Amino acid sequence: MKKLKALRELREELGAEVFLVGGTVRDLVRKREPNDLDVMVRGVAPADFEAFMRERGDLQMVGKSFGVYLFRPKRMRTQIEIAFPRTEISTGQGHRDFAVHPDPDIPIEEDAKRRDFTINAMYLSIDALNEKGKFDRKAVIDFHGGLEHIKRRLIVAVGNPEDRIKEDPLRMMRAMVLVARTGYRLEGNTFGAIKKNADLIKSVAAERVRDEFLKIMATDKPSRALKTMARTELLHIVFPELADCIGCRQNPKYHSYPVFEHLIYAADAACSITDRMDVRLGALFHDLGKAPTREVRPNGDGPDDVSFHNHEIVSTKLAFSFMKRLRFPKKFTEEVISLVRHHQYKYDRDWTDKAVRRFIRKLDLTKADLEDLDSHPQFLLRQADRMGNELKAHLPITQKQRDFQDRIRKVYHESSAHSLRDLKVSGKDIMTQFDVPAGPLVGQVIKHLFEAVEENPELNTKEALLEMAASFLEENSGSNQSDRKSAGSSQGAA
Repeated sequence: MKKLKALRELREELGAEVFLVGGTVRDLVRKREPNDLDVMVRGVAPADFEAFMRERGDLQMVGKSFGVYLFRPKRMRTQIEIAFPRTEISTGQGHRDFAVHPDPDIPIEEDAKRRDFTINAMYLSIDALNEKGKFDRKAVIDFHGGLEHIKRRLIVAVGNPEDRIKEDPLRMMRAMVLVARTGYRLEGNTFGAIKKNADLIKSVAAERVRDEFLKIMATDKPSRALKTMARTELLHIVFPELADCIGCRQNPKYHSYPVFEHLIYAADAACSITDRMDVRLGALFHDLGKAPTREVRPNGDGPDDVSFHNHEIVSTKLAFSFMKRLRFPKKFTEEVISLVRHHQYKYDRDWTDKAVRRFIRKLDLTKADLEDLDSHPQFLLRQADRMGNELKAHLPITQKQRDFQDRIRKVYHESSAHSLRDLKVSGKDIMTQFDVPAGPLVGQVIKHLFEAVEENPELNTKEALLEMAASFLEENSGSNQSDRKSAGSSQGAA
């Protein structure tokens, strides 16, 4: 591997011991391309290491107390995380602080003891890796049976699982990330320790939990982890809004799964069609409101009627609550919430052009969006929603949806205004033309004009809009204001 050239030189010239570690070795053993390159260096003084590496690329220290660096070789985009052997333990209220002891002379056996899971506690000397990235499996240094656990497709804590969890409860979420990434199952004692100590996740900073949750959602099948979180009851603490959907049944005439299963399979579907995290989360969140809004009405001899009135509104509130609790960025939260709020749209071919224009405005569709509406986030969510239902999965995009998208393009091109910005007059024009002071009245006029143009795009000319504005002001203000408006109209006409 050319990206490891500088580290090979570190080995040859300074006599350092250099190992690939953690997830990198795990992925190489599994014959997967590693997502990241994680390296451990020992047997060299930190000052000598830093001077040597800076001559060969960009070296940034993540934190001096951690002994962790990010290295980017010259003329390469690859970033390598490099650490010295260390012992660490989560400390303090909320597990927000760590007692970390990096030491270039710590034996790797000791370093391995502080790692979370056996499949992440393996080492491979870069001497054992050839230029093409090939290696002999026997060269893997494995103190805790990680190779065997990969063979058995197991996730096993290093040492006593309760001790590992209590050192840092976030490891419970990291176990779920591994479940999602690998498809492996939790070993019995590790599963039991997580279930027993699930409540400890409350002590972890929300941002750290959020980051691991996003790693789950970045995988191909987040449902693997979400099911395991449900079984260990970790889901009930981290994401109670989703846990409440477990066992919530739907009308089998229209839905093949209960709500929980539908949501996690819709999330899987979203992951299969897009990398957009807003769509992936939107798919997982869109029916959260069905559990609290579920109503059942007996239907004689047939199956009971099940309804979820206004569930999209409740889903919006629950999704917002979750994202706020885990401190997602505000703008991203708004994007996801918008998808959830509007996911239930029901297009009918009888819709008027005005109704279509309102939908365009609601989604803030642009001319650029029209080029590929299949890839618009709202329509990607609709595809994932259908794919998460076996009864509809065979047809992610229906002919009715195609017709709707064609209609959107047609109406968009025929319309003269898609937002207030597109009106041929502005609030400033109204104030100047009619001597109206800045205030709510100006906004009312502009809203009235936009509604008229929305009904009839041909009215979007300055002359027509000013005439309508004069009429509106005449009808909605006092006599003195009317005189000023009339004067303004006359001046405008002159």
